[in-house]
Amino acid sequence: DPRCMYIIADVYGTILAYVQRVHGSSDVIFEPNSIWHYRPDDDPNNVLLGMSPLETALWEARTDISAAQSNYAFFENDAVPSNLYILEKGFTIEEKKEAVKAINEQFSGSTNRHKSAILDGVKEVKTLSMSQKDMEFVIGRKFNTDKICSVYGVPKYILGYTESVNYSNGEGILRKFYQSTLQPMEDDYRDAKMELYNQIGIGDKVKLKFLPQTFIDEAQNRTFSLEEFKSGAS
Repeated sequence: DPRCMYIIADVYGTILAYVQRVHGSSDVIFEPNSIWHYRPDDDPNNVLLGMSPLETALWEARTDISAAQSNYAFFENDAVPSNLYILEKGFTIEEKKEAVKAINEQFSGSTNRHKSAILDGVKEVKTLSMSQKDMEFVIGRKFNTDKICSVYGVPKYILGYTESVNYSNGEGILRKFYQSTLQPMEDDYRDAKMELYNQIGIGDKVKLKFLPQTFIDEAQNRTFSLEEFKSGAS
């Protein structure tokens, strides 16, 4: 876990060692050439550290989690926004607890949504929050998904969002994802691995290569096959 790794460097930025520090255990020290420090983005505040792509969309990610939790609570709490229940004057603490218990039993849970009831001691009910439509849960979560996918270079199609995707452009989306996101990561990994092999003296004996992804253009193949058939090929 990179969160437990620390860098020791001199005043010129030369890395002297990596230290793994986990609470409750002794530090483990690694030589600089034994650690592959993969940095997809540079940290503008520290040239020695990298920055996760999610850093630029951190609040969107947090907002998406909070929206999901709020959406769940919305349906668990009577499928309506928070309400203020005004009780009759003179209620004792025990009577108030019994009133709250009765409200929870009759209104909590999605199966009790829009249910009407008469409760002894409840003088008035006031809605404190906006409706679900006003909160725009779905639209907000869609925006968050767009932002998070964009910083990682992952098309939403990969996650199962198929709107605006059809037979003709689906393969092109996958090809672009491979060429612009996966292939650069493969190249970075290959270069780092070969550098390690060179340091231990076996770089001239090892060759590391990723098998390229192949994408078949079905429409082009059909056109080619038709031309071949017209020319007499069987």
